[in-house]
This record gives sequence, C-alpha cells and structure tokens, in this order.
Amino acid sequence: MKTLSVLLIEDNEIDAEITRRVITASGIDVSLQVARDGEEALQVLLQRERPKLILLDLRLPGMDGWEVLRRVKSNTELCLIPVAVLTGQSDSRLMLECLELGGNMYFVKPITQSDAASLLPAIGKYWSVMERLQARSDERGPPDARAAGGR
Repeated sequence: MKTLSVLLIEDNEIDAEITRRVITASGIDVSLQVARDGEEALQVLLQRERPKLILLDLRLPGMDGWEVLRRVKSNTELCLIPVAVLTGQSDSRLMLECLELGGNMYFVKPITQSDAASLLPAIGKYWSVMERLQARSDERGPPDARAAGGR
C-alpha cells in the first residue's frame, strides 16, 4: 500500500501527540497533517491534494467538529473522504448523530494501537477500490456519451 495521507483535526496538543504516536506505531506508512481548528481544516481540505482519511475531534475552537463534518459531507469534492470522529465521550446518542451526519466511524479518545491497526488498512483498501472504479468509469466515458450510443 502506498502512503496514506491523513488529516487530524485536533486542538489538544496532548491528544494530537498520542494519535501521532499510535499511528506511527501501527507500522503503516502514513503522512499525517494536523489542523488545530475547523477553519484551518477546511483550508487544508480545499487544496488540490486531499487526504484519504479525516480524523475529526468534535470539540474545536471556533468552527466545531460538527460543522466541519456537515461541510465535508455536503461538499461534492470532499464527501467521499472517510471521516473518523474522535471524541472523549462514550455516548451512543452522539455516535448516532455523527453517523446520521455522514461520519463513517466513531472512536473514543485516546485512539489505541488496535483502533489504528484496524482502521488504516481498511481506508487503504477503500481508496484502492475507489481508484479502480474511477478508472473503469473513465474508460467508459461520461454517462451522457454512453446514453447517446457512444459506448
């Protein structure tokens, strides 16, 4: 698997460092970028090179994680990026709300080595499948051309 780019959106230095160490210890080749708040995260996400995974804390200064999640999942350029919500609360109601907004996973902080070991390879496989589907779609051409007999 090639390097997996991950955006960690976390304002707490200690939590960010714990997450960084756990990801490093997983042995998976990860490029980790950290954004300290929602506004910074959206600036990073709107750049040309987008991460393959977002690790999102819900409690952020300024624009909170809930709003970041809403914006990511409502943006056609970003909505396919998996979002793993990281929170200090083990609350099933919060987990359901995150999933309803489009969050893909929910972890109670601190993230563990076991969490990373199961999460990161799955994300790599997800993007491998997405790239193959995109390649097939590109080979076939746009849907309008196929409908007009341009197979």
